[in-house]
Amino acid sequence: MEEQRLRPGRDARPLRLLIIDDSADDAELMREALQDDGWAPLMHRVDAPGALAQALEREWDIMLCDYSLPQLAPDDVVQRLRAHVRPPPLVIVSGEETAAVLSEFSDTPAQGFVSKQELGRLPQLVRDVLERPAADATTGATGVYSWRELRHRLDERLARAEGRKMACLIVDVDAMRQINHGFGFERGELLLEAVERRVVDIAGPGYIGRSRGDEFVLLVGLNTDADATALVNCVMAQLREPYALFATQVFAPVSAGLALFPEHATDAAGLVREAENALYDAKRLGGNRPGIAMPATSAQRALRLEDELPLALERGQFHLEYQPQVELRTGELMGVEALLRWDHPVLGRISPARFIPVAEETGAIVDIGAWVIHTACVQAGQWHTLPHGHRLRVAVNLSMLQFLHGDLTGTVEGALCAAHLPASALDLELTESVLIREHDKVLGQLETLRDAGIRVAVDDFGTGYSSLSYIRRLPLDVLKIDRSFVTDMVGDPRARAVVATLVQLGVSLNMEVIAEGVERASQLWLLRDLGCQSAQGFLLGPPCDSGRIGELLGQNLFDGL
Repeated sequence: MEEQRLRPGRDARPLRLLIIDDSADDAELMREALQDDGWAPLMHRVDAPGALAQALEREWDIMLCDYSLPQLAPDDVVQRLRAHVRPPPLVIVSGEETAAVLSEFSDTPAQGFVSKQELGRLPQLVRDVLERPAADATTGATGVYSWRELRHRLDERLARAEGRKMACLIVDVDAMRQINHGFGFERGELLLEAVERRVVDIAGPGYIGRSRGDEFVLLVGLNTDADATALVNCVMAQLREPYALFATQVFAPVSAGLALFPEHATDAAGLVREAENALYDAKRLGGNRPGIAMPATSAQRALRLEDELPLALERGQFHLEYQPQVELRTGELMGVEALLRWDHPVLGRISPARFIPVAEETGAIVDIGAWVIHTACVQAGQWHTLPHGHRLRVAVNLSMLQFLHGDLTGTVEGALCAAHLPASALDLELTESVLIREHDKVLGQLETLRDAGIRVAVDDFGTGYSSLSYIRRLPLDVLKIDRSFVTDMVGDPRARAVVATLVQLGVSLNMEVIAEGVERASQLWLLRDLGCQSAQGFLLGPPCDSGRIGELLGQNLFDGL
């Protein structure tokens, strides 16, 4: 995974560019082609599921995706893009046959294809995709707006609503992949054009846009609440009728999601988001049906995490997942890192990047952290009763507040006792910033815990203060190399030199060295050659439930790499 900004010319246009490709050389060629055409790309390249998921949390102007990747099948990319409320436009860059490739990505915002042998065509294709709304506000022969243009018009229309009710209806063709496979991509596009014409006939003067290849967005004014139900029923009935295409009758089942202004949202982005949520609810129920945004769907936006966090613990909304840590000498599972997950009944899965800072700010992290320690130890105790499980260690991340405001030592000792788990099976992980900021307050507790046999690890080493003074004086047993160094180490000699130095530092101080973020086999073998003892990352196993960890005990996780 890499990120680099080119030196743009004076008039170069900035471009946030996400490239999904396992070849750094190919990505460089794409980047150079765009730069030569007057763009100033800020490029980020990924080639593994975890890296793609993280990248999609950021804003991008366009994505370029290879068709054939060792760690990312087309289905994986499609699934992650489908989960994204509004993914950026996608261009497929591949050496495979055009129609076959595009049919695999029919459920994504794929808007074009270019062969890797014809990268000279890439800049014009990117311009066509990004500039189409400015040159032509509509797409196709029916006058349907492109999504980019529709967004602006939705904002304008809602600003002029003056108390009038509006309905946002998103319609999605359920079976486009099967249709494309059965009839071919070109005929599948003809079917979508026929669907588009029907949508236009139904909606009349409302605003209509095409947000993805098989998804249409309608904004229609309402006189009464009953008009919304009538709109949904009419759209579903009309689109369920067969299409006379390809010398036969073709049925195209659809799902729909409805949200109302101002009941469910008061701005265009919120309204579309509520309609998307309702659409996905309909699809989860099997599709070929409408979904309607419920009050809880819009109410979830008003829920404050700081109010929900204390309730989440008592209501059992937290659970742990565990990421494997593998011994590089043998390929065996030697430990796991416990990772906290929050599944809220209304908000859904909430990212730790969102709720952990809130838990820190409110102090809820003390009670939550104690629960994590207890739960992880109990689970580790259960693994220790399984064949090959007696050596397994579990690592738990600690917050500074657990040192300052909680009885950390008593919490840990109580958890170990309740789980019948030896102290040597528990690792406690701290970041460099925690170790530096409150050294005196932390040191005494760490020494007590370490004297009991518990190991202490410094997490994300190399990204904070990285003081050799504290690494020498503090009671530490494990050094975890941050993923940012591991990601670039194969292609970047400087990153490789940093990793080699950190490994040698840990070994010299009699510390176990664990490399994080291993996503490629080349990284794994290089780490082993450099003397690194252990590693974790999506290549060796993503975070998973406790049952899956039990299945991995005794296996060689290098098999098949």
